[in-house]
Amino acid sequence: MSGTDLLAWIATLVAFPLAGIAARAVAGPVDAVGAAFLAGAVAGLVLGLAQWLALRRIGADFRWIIATAVGLSVGLGLAYAIFDYGDSVGDLAVVGAVSGLGIGIAQWWVLRELVDGSLVWIPATAAAWRSGGR
Repeated sequence: MSGTDLLAWIATLVAFPLAGIAARAVAGPVDAVGAAFLAGAVAGLVLGLAQWLALRRIGADFRWIIATAVGLSVGLGLAYAIFDYGDSVGDLAVVGAVSGLGIGIAQWWVLRELVDGSLVWIPATAAAWRSGGR
């Protein structure tokens, strides 16, 4: 991995708190299903853009940004609708897993054209997002 690649991936880490700030500024607190869908879309746009900056070298196009926004919007919205949005570690892990599943499915739709064996992206993303809640 080159230094440029490393910097691009570090930028994606910085995008996580920025995505949360942007989502909160636009959607307000996630205390209802509609707010969860909107917050997911906004946060997904920020994260998708940051990830796209790192992934465009392998051929990812603007669809990555859209897929991430749609995936997080649907995932977070469904997690809130089905499980509510508690504040325990277990609650956050479930919300993370469902959100990650939404993102993984949506991003896989783009990734499948670029990487052989990309189907593993779906459970890997769900697991990674679940771990973020722990």
